[in-house]
Amino acid sequence: MRRDLYGDPIPEPEPEEKKPNYFYQFFKDITYGKTNIMLAQDIENEYKPYNMNKNLSYSTEWIFTVNDMNGLPHLPNRLQYDYFINSIRRRSRKLESWIKPEKSDDLEAVKEYYNYSNQKAKDSMLLLSDTEIEYIKSKTYKGGKENDK
Repeated sequence: MRRDLYGDPIPEPEPEEKKPNYFYQFFKDITYGKTNIMLAQDIENEYKPYNMNKNLSYSTEWIFTVNDMNGLPHLPNRLQYDYFINSIRRRSRKLESWIKPEKSDDLEAVKEYYNYSNQKAKDSMLLLSDTEIEYIKSKTYKGGKENDK
């Protein structure tokens, strides 16, 4: 029991109830289960169309189905979910990781040397030769254990 400066006990905060993540349940139900969990439980507000569309679009066989839903973003969550559950063939699939942009050492060096934003640095990379980029990298090299590879 914790106490304040005057020795009075400090009440412990109530632990917050952890909200379940329904995304994986929706994904499993669309791709494999086909039990339509949205009807079984009242969880229509938990369905996130952007996340589902992005994850389903990584499969080449579902890209056109997902593109249809991208063209109709105004539809309610239940209609989008029903469309996917009825049009995607039952097949066991795992979630794909989202693609993240790669960081380029050349781009970071140009950004630091000229104090440019990402877009300006990308544009200037088209104009710079390989020797100029190497020169910029040598001027912005900081050294140290982390940078020595």
